[in-house]
Amino acid sequence: MSEARIKILEMLQEGKITVDEAMAMLAQIPEDEQPRQEQQNWDDYNRETNNNNRRESRTYTFDGLADVGSTIKSALSDALGALEDIDIHIDIGGGGKKQHMNFVSTPITTDTIPSLRLLGKNAPVTIHGHEGNEIHINAKYSAKSRGATLHVHECCGSYELLYDYNAVRSVAVECYVPRHILIEQLHGESKNSSLELYDVQANSVELLTKNSKISIEDVKAPNITARTRNGNIHASGIFATHLDLETSNSKIDIEDVTAKIARLITSNAKIETEDVDIQQLYMKTSNASIKLEDAFDFEPETYTEPEFGSQTRPEDRVHTVVERVVEAHTSNGAVQMYIPDDVAVKLQASTSNGRIDSTLTNLIAHEISKNYLHATSQNYDTSTKKARIDIKTSNASVKIKQNE
Repeated sequence: MSEARIKILEMLQEGKITVDEAMAMLAQIPEDEQPRQEQQNWDDYNRETNNNNRRESRTYTFDGLADVGSTIKSALSDALGALEDIDIHIDIGGGGKKQHMNFVSTPITTDTIPSLRLLGKNAPVTIHGHEGNEIHINAKYSAKSRGATLHVHECCGSYELLYDYNAVRSVAVECYVPRHILIEQLHGESKNSSLELYDVQANSVELLTKNSKISIEDVKAPNITARTRNGNIHASGIFATHLDLETSNSKIDIEDVTAKIARLITSNAKIETEDVDIQQLYMKTSNASIKLEDAFDFEPETYTEPEFGSQTRPEDRVHTVVERVVEAHTSNGAVQMYIPDDVAVKLQASTSNGRIDSTLTNLIAHEISKNYLHATSQNYDTSTKKARIDIKTSNASVKIKQNE
């Protein structure tokens, strides 16, 4: 009973008011008025009950979604998997545990392996040569869903690492191959992580990644292709016929490389070569420098292709070399080139808003100015060591130095 009602009844009992007056006063008080504490308790009770109901609803919904999680994930992966630059991270129903896969081939008794294909994802791929006669493939991977597995498919002497690309977050691969066996086709690929190839011989090498570096060392292969972006490319100890390296926003450096044709392409980063023996060398970048050092130490009039396995006859490896060809093109970057004094040149160099400085001797200048030089060595036609050089840049200098 409210305090107002109690007060009216006390006044009636004391005779201060009549029954009719008390009834009239009680009638003015609402019948549903509740004490403040009683109302607060009731509100708290309702609030707790509603919260419990909502928790039960959320739990029920989560359990239902977990039951069909794999189906939802598969459908979304199929819809978005074709987009190259999108990684799908949908975690419904578990997954994510680090796992391992180890593979060892039977002993290889042939001289060649038709193909080796290794695919990584968001983790490095490394390929080494070793003294054994077996192929070892070790993979560490993180799965997005239950049941994701890796395996090596072996057919007709070829080996390929297989898995559901959309079912894993990352796959790191380390492979060991017999260094004395020729691999006809070697393909290594990853995403957002590095590729490294050491001490192997192959007929064709293809390395593909992005947003990370590529390293190639002590490799014999007629054809070597390496593609990345936003990552450096380093090559050393290479014996090749065609070397094709391309990246962007990162440098390319090669050293101790022998090749018939080399193509080095990047942007917004420098290109450096040292101690190379390349018959035709093409270099192109932008907003960065090019440096060519020790690139003309070659035997006059001959070029010998590297020996690849037992399929190449000695007489097919020797070619006549008329002249070396070097093209170095950039913009907003300096070009430096060092040429031995026993090499005759046909030289064309141009820049804008920069200077051309040359210390070469015995040149016949066809056209010369502050930022353009067209000249030929006096003994070019009779020289046994010669090079045709084309240099282009802008807003930077060109320096051509003669060394002994």
